Amino acid sequence: MLFLLLLACPLPRPAAAEAAPVLGVIYPDISQPYRAVFTEILGGIRAAAPGRVVTLRLADDVGAHTVSGWAHRNDVQVIVALGRSGYRLGRRLRADLPTVFGAVLIPPTPGDGKPTGISLVPSPRALFARLHALSPRTRRVFVVYDPNSNASLIALARRAAADQGLELVALAAPDTRTAVHRYRDILDRRAHSGDAIWLPQDTVTVNDGVVLPMILEKAWEKDLVVFSSNPSYVQRGVLFSLYPDNQQMGRELARLALSRLEQGGSDAGGGMQPLTALRVAVNTRTADHLQLNLSRQEISGFDLVFPSR
Repeated sequence: MLFLLLLACPLPRPAAAEAAPVLGVIYPDISQPYRAVFTEILGGIRAAAPGRVVTLRLADDVGAHTVSGWAHRNDVQVIVALGRSGYRLGRRLRADLPTVFGAVLIPPTPGDGKPTGISLVPSPRALFARLHALSPRTRRVFVVYDPNSNASLIALARRAAADQGLELVALAAPDTRTAVHRYRDILDRRAHSGDAIWLPQDTVTVNDGVVLPMILEKAWEKDLVVFSSNPSYVQRGVLFSLYPDNQQMGRELARLALSRLEQGGSDAGGGMQPLTALRVAVNTRTADHLQLNLSRQEISGFDLVFPSR
C-alpha cells in the first residue's frame, strides 16, 4: 500500500539548470587578411563559451548607443571588445555591461579599476623563458624603450628578469634619435658575445628602416642574440619572436569575460594582462651562426621557421 501511495504522489522536479550567459563580441569590420585574425579569435571564444555567442562587426559609423541597443536586444550579459575600435567603443558602454578587451596593442596595465583584458603585447616572462631555452648562456638583456608608452611593460619585465636570473638593462628613449644613440652605445661599447637585445613593440625605438638593419648587422658581427615580438623580424635575421595564438587567445578572453561576470562586473583585480597565448618563430640560420645547435626535434616544435624548409 505504501508503494502505491508513493507512486501516486508526484515526485519533486529538479530545479531548472541556470541558463548559460550570452556573450557578445564586437570587432572591427575590416578586409582580409586581417579579418581572418578576428575569425580565429572568435573560433576560440565560441569553443570556450558555454552559452550563446553573438557578434557585431563595427563599421566606422557605429557608436556606443548602437552597441548598447544591440546588446539589449540580444540579452548580452558580458562583452568581449576586440581591436582598436572595440576598445574605443567598449570604454564608452554603460557601466552595468561588463566588458573585457582583447586584440589591441596597448601596454599591459595591471591594477584595480583599469580596463580588463588581454593585450597583444607578449608576456616578458614568456619571452625570457624562451630566450633561456634557446640560449642558456645568456645572462644579460638590453632593451631600449619609450617611457611614455612602455613604462608599465618594463616594470613587468624587470620582475620577470629577476625571477629568471637575468640582468635587464633598460634604457629609456623618448624619441627615435635618442634610441639610435642608445643602440649605438649598446652595440659598440656595452654588449658582449652572448648578451641579448630585446626589441619590444615600440614604434619610437624600433624603426624598421634604420634601427633594425643597424642592430642586425652589428649583432651578427658580435654574436649577440636579438629577439622580438614581431615575427616578420625573424625573417630578416632576429633569432626568435613570440606572436599571438589567435584561437587560444579567444579561449582565454572568453574565460576572462565569464570570470568578470561572476564577479558582478567588477574591475577589482583587473587591468590589461600581457599575452600568454603565444606561438614561436625562429631563424635557424641565425641559430647556427650563434652555435645554438638546435636539434631537428626542437626545430619541428616551432610554429614558423625561417629560412623555410
